[in-house]
Order: sequence, then C-alpha cells, then structure tokens
Amino acid sequence: MGRREARQDLADCYRYLTRLNLMGTFGHVSMRVPGVADRLYITPVVSSIAGEMRAEDVLTIDLGGQKLKGTAKLSPEVPIHTWAHRSRADAEVVVHSHAVMATAVAISGTPVVPVSMHGAVCGDGLPVYDDASMITTAEQGKGVARALGDRAKGLLLRGHGIIAIGASVREALVNTFAIEDNALKLLLARLIGTPQRLRPDEMERIQRITLTPLLFDHFWNDQKRLDRMTFPARRKSR
Repeated sequence: MGRREARQDLADCYRYLTRLNLMGTFGHVSMRVPGVADRLYITPVVSSIAGEMRAEDVLTIDLGGQKLKGTAKLSPEVPIHTWAHRSRADAEVVVHSHAVMATAVAISGTPVVPVSMHGAVCGDGLPVYDDASMITTAEQGKGVARALGDRAKGLLLRGHGIIAIGASVREALVNTFAIEDNALKLLLARLIGTPQRLRPDEMERIQRITLTPLLFDHFWNDQKRLDRMTFPARRKSR
C-alpha cells in the first residue's frame, strides 16, 4: 500500500465510523506509515469536518507523539495510539471511539462478553482500563497498553470509550463496529433475562471461518457504497 492510499483509507475509515455513530466528535484513528517503523498517520481533532475527512487532513507523527506533518490540531490523547502501536506488533491500526453502548457496559462494572456472532472479536471478554479521565501522558499510555495486553482486539475505557485494533484498517473498522454491536445486544439481553455467551467451540468456528479478510472487505465495500450515496461527488473521485 502506498502512503497516499494509506492516508485515504484512514480518512475513509474515520468517515465510515462517524456515519455509523461510533466515533463521536473527539475520536481518532491511527495507522503505521507504510515502510516506516517509527511513524504514524493519525486523524486530527475535528468537529464540523468529521463527515468530510480527507487524506489531506491526516497528520504524521512520530512514536513520541510529536507532529511532523500537517496543520490541523493533534489530539492530546495521542499516547493512546503511540503506546498501543508500540506494544502490539499486530496493531497496524488503532481506533479510539466513544461508542455509547460499550462505554455504558464498562460504566456498569459488568464484563463485555461475546454473545453475538460478530461479538467473537471480544474473545473471552474485553479488558477494562479503569480510569475515566483523558489519556494524555506517557504513563497513562503505558497503562492502556498494559490493560490491552497481547491478545485482545479491544479495550474498554471506563466512563470514556473504547479502543479497537486491527492488522488492517478494514479489520479495525469491523472490530470497532462488532464491539459496539455486541455490547448493544448484551445490554438488551440483560433487560430480558440472562445472556448466553458464545461457547468456546462457537468462538473458534466464528473466528476461523467468519472473521476473515473476506468479511472485512465486504463490510468496507458496503460502507464505501453508502458513502458515495451520501456524497455523490465521491462517485468519480474514488
């Protein structure tokens, strides 16, 4: 993947998450710069342009969180991204979202366990970072990395939001959506009765057969189609 394409994918991912009501005003997405181990692309702090994020809006930073390229404002929560990328070789893309349902479950103090098919991305249950404040220091970033561990695809930030990672921008998009979708179904099931979590054999089959690049591509292409329907001018540009 070329660098221009990578920045475009990151901008597209941000727009898709915004339209899915997963991002919120202050969320952000980062990606390793292709071919450069110590550089990241990251979306800026935005409000009115969230649904119009472009490749040109994406910033370049180093793993110390210093802005190297771009004029837009960098989020003070950049330690979320720098330390997640540092700690996980498989974290090519990191999403910080203010997803409502997953955040609500974390606030309740009850675990987010997998109850739906796509919720298998939650594994044995998502870990929780037990601090509701903004993550702005290296020490907090290290704490996030420790809480994320070496296997989880996501992390709940109590009273704050979630983090989702992926080996590609498409996987990170699906993981963010799946964590929130699973949390919604978990909350609804608790209103009705006792939720039934996925069995280990179901988890294994779903992770092996369903949660694959084929699904990631299908979901991405659906979002691209919806994006072009919302903004007809993009039919020619991409």
